[in-house]
Amino acid sequence: VQETGPPPTYKNCKVTIYRDSDCTGGTRVFETNSPTGKQWKFSDDNWESAKAQGDCSMTEFFDEDEGKSGYEDNLWVGGTFGCKKFPSDLDDDMDGLKVWAGQPEYPAWEGKLKLYDSKQYESKW
Repeated sequence: VQETGPPPTYKNCKVTIYRDSDCTGGTRVFETNSPTGKQWKFSDDNWESAKAQGDCSMTEFFDEDEGKSGYEDNLWVGGTFGCKKFPSDLDDDMDGLKVWAGQPEYPAWEGKLKLYDSKQYESKW
C-alpha cells in the first residue's frame, strides 16, 4: 500500500487568558493543533477569565491546589467559547491549562494497492 494523497489538515485552537474578569487587561496566548491535547504550566496564577478561538474541542484550566490535568476542582470548557469568567475558586488560582484542538480533516484516500495471489509469499490476505 502506498499513500500518495495529501496529508490531513490539522485544525488550530487558540486560548487567551486575561488578568481581568471581562477578558481585558494583560494576556497570555496558547495555541495548538493537537487533537490529543497540549499542556502548559506557569508560575503566575493571577488570571481571571479566558476565551477560545478557532477549532477547539476542550480546554481544561488547572486549579493551583493540584496544578495538573484531571483534578476535580479544575474547570473544563467544551468547544470554542467567548469570554468566560473563572469561578471564584479558580480566579487568581489558575496555574496551567490543557487545550485540545478539533479532529483533523482527512482527505479522500489516494494511492496504489498491490494484491498478491496465495502463490506469491510477499503478502498473504
